[in-house]
Amino acid sequence: AGTFNHFAADLGVESARDALAALRDGEAAAVDVGLTGDRPFVNTSSTGVYVDLVNARRPLEEVLGKRLAEVVALIGVLRHSQPHELVLDGRRRRLWLYFAGNCRYEPQGMAPAYRPDLADGWLDIRVVEATVLARSRLVAAVLTGTLARSRVYRSWPARSVDVRAV
Repeated sequence: AGTFNHFAADLGVESARDALAALRDGEAAAVDVGLTGDRPFVNTSSTGVYVDLVNARRPLEEVLGKRLAEVVALIGVLRHSQPHELVLDGRRRRLWLYFAGNCRYEPQGMAPAYRPDLADGWLDIRVVEATVLARSRLVAAVLTGTLARSRVYRSWPARSVDVRAV
């Protein structure tokens, strides 16, 4: 279950029938489990506008479709949300978004779509810095497909990340 059902899709499970068949046939897959504190996760651990974006996008999807709903929801969320102050690996940062994906996601844009390997031992870290004009730059980059080159967006693989609230 889920908005995009990333976990099942990454396992190759497209329906409840597929899941039941895999269970019946005794199929298994190695899967990393990420930890945020003592809470496990198999997809993502996130704070900031991503969480707000997912919640705002859902009611718009049936009317606008997922892509346009994402852009409209992003604009609304960025108008009303506030950045979060976090300490990442000892460095204080003011962020609109902190996203930790369990294993490396592809593609490297704002909306990661799939993980080629669910047991690669990596975290996929993505942040949106809360700098001057960050919201406008973020919206423009999402609309033009240039997020990977945006000055406010950063992504990197990590084996672990120390994340703390300020």
